[in-house]
Amino acid sequence: MTKIGALVSKPINSDGFDFYVCYKKTISITKQLVNVYLTNDYFCRLKINSMNKILLLLLMSTSVALNSFVQAQCTVNIQGDTIVCEGDEPTYTAQILGPSSTLNTTTASGNNHRGNMFDIVATNAVTITSFDVSPMGNTTIEVYYRVGTWVGFSGSSAGWTLVTSVPISAPGGLVNVPLATTVDIPAGQTYSFYVTSSNTSVSLNYSNGTAVGSVFSSDANISFLQGGGMDYPFTAGTGAVYQPRVWNGAIHYSLPNMSSSVLWSTSETTQSIFQTVNGPLSLAVEATVSGCPTMYDTINISTSVPPVNAGSNQTICLGDTILLNGLGAVSYNWDNGVTDSVAFVPTISGTTTYTVTGTDSIGCTNIATVDVNVNALPVVDAGNDIQACDGEEITLAGQGADTYLWDNSITDNVPFIPLVDQQFVVVGTDVNGCVGSDTVNVYVNALPIVQAGSDFTACTAEMIALGGTGADTYIWNNGITNDIPFTALAGTTTYVVTGTDVNGCTDTDTIDVTTTPINAPIQINGAVLSTPANPLGTLQWYNCDLNQNIAGENGTTYTPTTTGNYAVIVADTNTGCSEMSDCMLVDFTAIAEAEMNLSVVSPNPTTGLLSIQTSQFAIEHIQVIDLLGKVVMETSPQTLQTTLDLTALEGTQFMILVYSNQQVETHKVVKY
Repeated sequence: MTKIGALVSKPINSDGFDFYVCYKKTISITKQLVNVYLTNDYFCRLKINSMNKILLLLLMSTSVALNSFVQAQCTVNIQGDTIVCEGDEPTYTAQILGPSSTLNTTTASGNNHRGNMFDIVATNAVTITSFDVSPMGNTTIEVYYRVGTWVGFSGSSAGWTLVTSVPISAPGGLVNVPLATTVDIPAGQTYSFYVTSSNTSVSLNYSNGTAVGSVFSSDANISFLQGGGMDYPFTAGTGAVYQPRVWNGAIHYSLPNMSSSVLWSTSETTQSIFQTVNGPLSLAVEATVSGCPTMYDTINISTSVPPVNAGSNQTICLGDTILLNGLGAVSYNWDNGVTDSVAFVPTISGTTTYTVTGTDSIGCTNIATVDVNVNALPVVDAGNDIQACDGEEITLAGQGADTYLWDNSITDNVPFIPLVDQQFVVVGTDVNGCVGSDTVNVYVNALPIVQAGSDFTACTAEMIALGGTGADTYIWNNGITNDIPFTALAGTTTYVVTGTDVNGCTDTDTIDVTTTPINAPIQINGAVLSTPANPLGTLQWYNCDLNQNIAGENGTTYTPTTTGNYAVIVADTNTGCSEMSDCMLVDFTAIAEAEMNLSVVSPNPTTGLLSIQTSQFAIEHIQVIDLLGKVVMETSPQTLQTTLDLTALEGTQFMILVYSNQQVETHKVVKY
């Protein structure tokens, strides 16, 4: 006996492998053999490693009978993913196949084409494991199935499932084509199959039939029905089906789940178990089926936990755009309406925690979180709108932030002069770098054109009124009230008016008012009154006691005829002004008894200082009386000459009474 080689399967643990050893010729079967497969020239035995766990090896060969072992292809297989998500509780099922069986169709041949469609009806539940086919050359065999009959569904791949695609060599006769995915047919169900050569130059042998859908061959478990032949694939769009046709070959199947006992490494004895997986795990199962040796299978289960990362925490300002990206998985699903790697704008301030669920390539998930702190924007205030006057300085100052930047070259809180109506925008930045803005309107109003009127000349002590124009309100200097009469000051006085309009804007103007005093002194010599008045003026003597002009008395002298008080009125023909002298007492009794003591008061008008002197007799007493008749100053110098200071007295006109030698003289004085 010659050992020709070993076929090594995948390892199941660290201390050994399961493998097949094939020998030429014939040997006796010992207790070490779990299963025996016989090829044309060799038979092989499946050895058990030190862990007594068997891995299945699909051996593609042409099978012939070797006592009961050839037919007894008994297997147990744990169906389930080898990689699951941590924390999952998948169901693991021991898929058990009892003794295998074969239903032959025919090898009569007589006709051929690319492939055949036919129905299989299951009397009992079966698992289709492979087909024997009859190719006419080297090709690749494809096998499809669908639930229900093939009739009416031959022209399209819709609804069909591909279960294997195997390249084969055709030395002649039948060739076994194993199914990569076995097909389970429940009891009482009809499944249809499409077995075809994908090489359009190589056909499969089949035979002509008698009636589509009639039973051609059957056993206790399945029935094979006559079908049709066609081109590749699925009639190649022609819709042509050659029928009835009998497919040439054999159907290999097993009776599933015929176990009499099941024992899991978890000590459970049901065919299916639930197993929570929280880390790497190995599951083993032992099954016995009547007519089969004890069967084993092991599955190694690993877990997947994607290392999902949501990125670093972020701090932004309200209104900013951010991007959240998940890492460590294949796809990502965020809460709060966020789409992975798509920019968005948070709408509320404060800290929000965003959670991302990452899914890896096998559907396992993990979560991660990231905090996004959204700082509120500063409420920036540029201030109220401003009404400015042309040429007026204003200051703009922002509030509500920490630093401010104005447009139009304006510096915060620094005065400037606006030139035209304009809107100014301030951008304020707070300590977080967040910004807000506000605007303020500045209106530049033109100044009013204020006029005080034309310069003019007034009479001494004349009541005049000054009124400004061009504004709404007016303020004058020198204590003047707009449009209210007052007594003009002596000499030339400049009056200034400031006018303010409805916008608060102001303008000024000036007016000069000139008063020219008329010198109207009066002298008495005995009973004769005289005045050296301006020869350009006109004269009119006046009876002070009667308060009337003396008719016809217009000369420079006047001689009263009775005792009384007399004055002279001088009129300036150039200005139209007139002025009355002091009233002078003419007392004929006193004239006869004593010589008159004349007093002189000068200068008149005066700025305030008066000099008073008499010719012969000392000044006994002086009284200063205002226009209301009130004595505002008194003195008794007892000298021939004295000085009075009227500067501090209110008013512009006074009567000076000089008492001397038992006489009193009255002088009218104007102060300017």
